Amino acid sequence: MNKNQKNVEEFMEAASQKGNAYPSEISQKDAELRVILLLEEVLEFSAASGVEVKLDFDKTNGIIRDTNDLVIKKVGEVDLVEIADGVGDINYVNEGAALAYGIDMEPIHEEIQRSNMSKFIDGHRREDGKWVKGPSYSPADIKPIIEAQIAAGKNAEIKPVPVETGTK
Repeated sequence: MNKNQKNVEEFMEAASQKGNAYPSEISQKDAELRVILLLEEVLEFSAASGVEVKLDFDKTNGIIRDTNDLVIKKVGEVDLVEIADGVGDINYVNEGAALAYGIDMEPIHEEIQRSNMSKFIDGHRREDGKWVKGPSYSPADIKPIIEAQIAAGKNAEIKPVPVETGTK
């Protein structure tokens, strides 16, 4: 667990919010809270960036499937202080979501970094600036990391506690 997750864990404990010791499902109520918290922060960041985000109801029937279902346009001024606050809050809430689900994000981040860097082997930049995967792209392999975290967490729970015998 990285320093940021440890800080968020301290907050969650003070707020009586649940976290899991290893990757595990959470209640529907807690899952909805995590999604709402992230969406609130992303929308605050959007407003600070002077960008309006709307759902394209004609394409979606009210269900967002990906960013193509959104209408995004510039509508206001940029507030760098609010952007910094928004990005910081997104990171904080994201770390809280990972903790709620019992996920140590450090190895996840490292694997995503490895995967993202493989885009530069033979990928290309789209017109909007996003870098697109090429044939040599190697997707992030998250499953073994989660499986290892689950196994380590379950093994930690069943380790016997040493009993002092009184002898030295």
